[in-house]
Amino acid sequence: MFYQQTVVGEPIKFEGLENPKTVLDAVFGGFTVNYYRSGTAALASAVLAAIRHKKDIHTPEVLIPAYACPDLVSATIYAGARPVLVDFREDQPRMNLEEMAAKITENSVAVIAVNFLGIPEDLSAIRQLTQKNELLLIEDSAQAFREPGATNIWLGDLIVLSFGRGKPVNLMGGGAVLCRDDSMDTYLEQPLFTGEKSKRALLKRKTKVSLYNRLINPATFWWIDKVPFLKLGETKYKELSSIEGIDWRTFYDLPANLVEYIARDSLVEYRFREMMAAFDGKSVVDLVSQCDDSGGSRLLRYPLLLKSHADREGALTALYLSGVGVSKMYKKPLSEIDGMDDFLDKRGHYPNAVSFADRLITLPTHSRVRDRSLDTIEFILKKYS
Repeated sequence: MFYQQTVVGEPIKFEGLENPKTVLDAVFGGFTVNYYRSGTAALASAVLAAIRHKKDIHTPEVLIPAYACPDLVSATIYAGARPVLVDFREDQPRMNLEEMAAKITENSVAVIAVNFLGIPEDLSAIRQLTQKNELLLIEDSAQAFREPGATNIWLGDLIVLSFGRGKPVNLMGGGAVLCRDDSMDTYLEQPLFTGEKSKRALLKRKTKVSLYNRLINPATFWWIDKVPFLKLGETKYKELSSIEGIDWRTFYDLPANLVEYIARDSLVEYRFREMMAAFDGKSVVDLVSQCDDSGGSRLLRYPLLLKSHADREGALTALYLSGVGVSKMYKKPLSEIDGMDDFLDKRGHYPNAVSFADRLITLPTHSRVRDRSLDTIEFILKKYS
C-alpha cells in the first residue's frame, strides 16, 4: 500500500481577492492586528509587550504549560523572560489553576494560555488570576481559529495566531497578534512587511504553493514520509533570531484562505464525535468531551488519550500502518526536550504533562479524510476500548 494520509494540511489557495480589506475587517473586527513573519515571532512580540507593560521588573517570568510546542520557550527566551512551567490538569490539555496561582511571583509578567488543537484553555478562570495579579493574558491561538459567534476563545489581552504549515489557516508562514486594547498596541513590535514585490516573486510563491498542494496528496506523502533525514514532525527547540514582518506575498494569500477556512465543513470532526460517544471513556479518553465547552473553534486534529503508553504505541503503530494519518504530537513535556536545560527549572515535577505525552494520539480532521479511513480508525480503536 503506497498511501499515507497527512494528519493536517488543507490545500492552500493562491489568489488575491477584489476586496481583501472587507474580509480582514470581518474576521478581525474589534482588534488591532500586527503581522509577523512567523507565529513564533508574533508570540515573542506579545511577550515583549508584557515585559514593557511591567517595565520595572528586571527578571521577568512568563507562565506556560508544561506540555506545549518548544516555540513557546523560544519566544519567551528571545523576549528576555524566564519560562515557568505549569502542569496540566489530569487528562486535560489545560493548566492546573492551583499550581498556576502558586507559581505567580512578583516577577511574573504574563501567562501564555494555549488553545490546544481547537480546545480552548479555561480563559475566564485564568483571566481572574491575571487580573488579580496585574499580569497580561497572552492567548496562544496558533492551533485554533475562532468560529463566528464563539464566546470562549480570543479572550486574551493579546491573541497570537500562526499561519504556518499545519495550522488552521495555512499559508506556510506568517503570524499575527490581535490586540483588543489600543493602548497595548504601543508595546508590540511593529515591523514592516518584508519580501520582494515583483511578478517573479509572485511566480516563486505560486510554485511553492503548488508544490505543497501536491505533496500533501496521500500517494506522494507516503514517499516523503519514508525519507529519514527529513524528520517530519520532529519536536525540537529552535532558537528565534529576530522579529520580522510578514512577507507581503504570504499576506496576499491570507484573505482568500480565511474565506476558504470559514466555508469549510466539519463533517469529519462530527463523525469522530459520534465515534467517541460509543466508547466507554475509560480506555480511550475523548479530550473533546472532557473539555465540554470546546465549541470555540473547529478542531485542527482530534485528540485522544489511550489507557496506557503501551496501548498508545500499539494503536499508533496500527493506525500508521493503515495509512490513515496519525501523530503523537509533541513526544515529551517541555522539561524533557533536548536543548531546554539552560532555560527551565529542572526541579519541577509535571506528572500530568508526562502522562499526557505518553498516551496522546491525534487524528486528522481535514477535508481530505475519507469514510474508509474513518471506518479503519474506528475498527482499530475498538480494540482498545
